[in-house]
Amino acid sequence: GDLHDEIGSNLGSISIMSNIIAKESTSVEKRSEYSEKIVEISGRTADSMRDVIWFINPKNESSDLILMRMKEFVSTTLSNVKVNWKIDGAIFERYFNIQNRRNLYLVFKESVNNISKYSEATNVSVILYENQNAVIFTIEDDGVGFDTSKLTTGIGLRSLKKRAENSGGSFVVNSKVGEGTKIEIVFNKK
Repeated sequence: GDLHDEIGSNLGSISIMSNIIAKESTSVEKRSEYSEKIVEISGRTADSMRDVIWFINPKNESSDLILMRMKEFVSTTLSNVKVNWKIDGAIFERYFNIQNRRNLYLVFKESVNNISKYSEATNVSVILYENQNAVIFTIEDDGVGFDTSKLTTGIGLRSLKKRAENSGGSFVVNSKVGEGTKIEIVFNKK
């Protein structure tokens, strides 16, 4: 659902911007601006398509393979950052069906991309644990953080929240300027 919608929307945006670039009346500055956006959007779209194709393959439904993909993604995307990875594969397997694993993967991936783009972090923790009442998934960085009171509910955070909720979790973002950001998804045990 979400990935297909995102891909369709991205292709529509690329089409519109391409048509604007093709008009003779479009300034050189606008052509350059739209060309850069097309490159960015087409890269994200190709990445999303790779995820769709990967998840369609039934061989990739195992928790171990999804966790390996997550670990590879974080180490590649945050190559200059120290990553503390504490994911208990047994918890991941026990509490999340394939759809919830996909949603959690997409929340994770978007969060890691945001850390890469905006946080300037040197340390990141990715942790999945359980207590008596819940299973908790956290992604925390020591980056620049942001003022959550000035936070507009942008598409990115709305998408993360929706995916977390679609998996049965509650989504919380805690951040302060200069103190990093912590994303937490809590799955209450039933």
